[in-house]
Amino acid sequence: SFLKGDIGNGIANVFNRGADTLTQVVHSVDLKKDYILAGEYIPTHIQEVRERLDREVISNSYRHSRTLLNMKRAAKLFPIIEPILAEEGLPSDIKYLAVAESDLLNATSSAGAKGLWQFMKGTAIEYGMEVNSSIDERYNLEKATRAACKYLKSKKAKLGTWAYAMAAYNAGTTGVSNAIKQQKAQSYFDLN
Repeated sequence: SFLKGDIGNGIANVFNRGADTLTQVVHSVDLKKDYILAGEYIPTHIQEVRERLDREVISNSYRHSRTLLNMKRAAKLFPIIEPILAEEGLPSDIKYLAVAESDLLNATSSAGAKGLWQFMKGTAIEYGMEVNSSIDERYNLEKATRAACKYLKSKKAKLGTWAYAMAAYNAGTTGVSNAIKQQKAQSYFDLN
C-alpha cells in the first residue's frame, strides 16, 4: 500500500470497515427561530421564505466534501477577509457571499468572472483593480475584497438593503431593480 503511517492506517480502516464508519445524518435546520443576515431579519415566519432557506441550507450543507473543503478554506481566508469588511464598514456575514460566488477559490466562471469575488473585467477596473495582459488583481485577495466592499456599499446605497445589494452582486443592479419594480416587492424576500 502507498498509504503509510497513522493516517494511512486510519484511511485503510475506514475503507475496510465500510460505510458505517462514515455515517451521515441529514437534519433540517431549525427554522422556528429568528435568523439575521448582515444585520437584516430573515422572515422565516413566511412559509415560502422558510422553505427556500431550508432547501438552500440542506442542498449546500450536505455536499459533504464540498462543505468540508469550504470550511478548510474559510479557516484560512476569513481571518484575512473579516478585518477588511470591518474596516470598510460592512457586516461580517458578507464573507459568505464569496463562498456562494466561488467556493472560496480563485475560480473563473463560464462568463469570464474571476477570482474569489468573481469580478468581470469591466467591473474590476471600475472598482479600482488593475486587469491587463500582465496583471489581474481580481486574484489578489485584499484588493478584490476591498473592491467587493465598495461595490456592495454602492449597491446598498442604491437599493436600500444588504439583501438587495447581495442579490445585485450576483444578478446585476438593473436586473434586481427591474424585478423590484415588476413584482412590486417590498423586500428582497418578496421577490420570486
